[in-house]
Amino acid sequence: WVDQETGAVSAVTDKKKSGDLSAEMTNIDVELAKPFKDALDAELDDYLARRYPSDSMGALHGCEGLSGASVYSLVGKDIGDDIELRIILASRRIRKAGSWAGNWTSQWRIVFVPEQKEPVMLGGVLEFKTHYAEDSNIHFSRKCVKKAKIHETSDPEVWAKEVTAAIQKIEDDFQNATDDLCSGMGSGALKAMRRVFPLSKERFDWRPIRHQLVRDMKNAETKPYVMPPEHEDE
Repeated sequence: WVDQETGAVSAVTDKKKSGDLSAEMTNIDVELAKPFKDALDAELDDYLARRYPSDSMGALHGCEGLSGASVYSLVGKDIGDDIELRIILASRRIRKAGSWAGNWTSQWRIVFVPEQKEPVMLGGVLEFKTHYAEDSNIHFSRKCVKKAKIHETSDPEVWAKEVTAAIQKIEDDFQNATDDLCSGMGSGALKAMRRVFPLSKERFDWRPIRHQLVRDMKNAETKPYVMPPEHEDE
């Protein structure tokens, strides 16, 4: 206790323990997960430095953006027994000179008991979005759900390396599949979208120069306008 007039300490008492059992149980799970969380944080920092470009690197000059990763520990199903971790990786890239921007995110969840013998499941959602805005307004989005088995559950460092390697493989496969999809889009999906004429069943040719209407409009623009002759009233 502190005397309000003199400022002197008049008495000291021991702090009572909190009666909030839920807070104490939560702290048990946090401490149990800490070695695995710290090891995974370090591995993801190295992964980002190797695989995610910064402003000063990359194939295209003039790109801006940030990349980051976070690991969160949650209260498991059984207090003091299992560990639940959530992992988020995100990257944003913008290139003003090219009139485009893109976002990449992957979110992961893993629940396991330290030193369990059975493999545990790592599940995640990957999503890619991009926007192109030069003389147009084009959006492209792709999303997928993936899983991977993690065998190590005892050594935090070995476990973190295996989790990071699994994430890297899935992200690489997702990016390669997206590249293949975009490469074949012109001769595949976009070509299939061409309108079919109801009678002739021929595909509509989207090239404007091939249509008589457009040619007539262009011819009209090059010819001077002639006033029609005036008629006298009888």
